[in-house]
Amino acid sequence: TAENQAMIGKRELDRMPKGACLVLVSRASLVDFDALTAKVRQGDIRAALDVFPQEPFPKKHPLRGFDNVILSSHRAGSLSSSYRLMGEMLVDDLAQILSGLPPLRLQRAERETVARMRSMPVKR
Repeated sequence: TAENQAMIGKRELDRMPKGACLVLVSRASLVDFDALTAKVRQGDIRAALDVFPQEPFPKKHPLRGFDNVILSSHRAGSLSSSYRLMGEMLVDDLAQILSGLPPLRLQRAERETVARMRSMPVKR
């Protein structure tokens, strides 16, 4: 809605502690992507994004080039039966990362995997 358009903007991102991670799996319109790009570029925060203001997400978008950004191909909401499991997996991996350990399940997306998943229809 118009009320929550870009409700996470520069001011909110500036309040995040250095090294914090913004996880966005709901609606892209909630976040000011220009402000997010600037903050990530500074190296102050990290981002894990499953939704984008434009889909497919432009190949030349600056967020694609940062090591402190993880992009997934809009899969978080595909299966309603998996919501709880996804949340548990995310919390487990965030706990690992916050403890200075590598994540258990999180993987860097390989181009071939993303291309293959993008072409697969979701059966409901």
